[in-house]
Amino acid sequence: MLKRAIAGNPLFALELIEIRRGGVSYSYETMLALKKLHPDTDYYFIIGADMVNYLPKWSRIDELVKLVTFVGVKRPGYTPSSQYPVYGWMHRVSISVRLIFAIACRPARA
Repeated sequence: MLKRAIAGNPLFALELIEIRRGGVSYSYETMLALKKLHPDTDYYFIIGADMVNYLPKWSRIDELVKLVTFVGVKRPGYTPSSQYPVYGWMHRVSISVRLIFAIACRPARA
């Protein structure tokens, strides 16, 4: 489905690194692997305000914030604040410049 959604748009690419790796996957490990493959790429991790409160529970979050720039998206009922650096706090996401995203589909961890 994602492959069809980005077909014909040269600004997007599908990266299957997590699927090829298999097993449990954490954002830090994925971003570390992507930075090794593409060391000159800046990565932006778009995250909703509802998930920002969970950042302290993320695996290796203190190291992850050195690999990516978090971009916050406001959500009704959530205060846009974090102990971690979150750039922006937009009301909605509008892509007007070339951004490279790591998009992964995987089952939620219990």
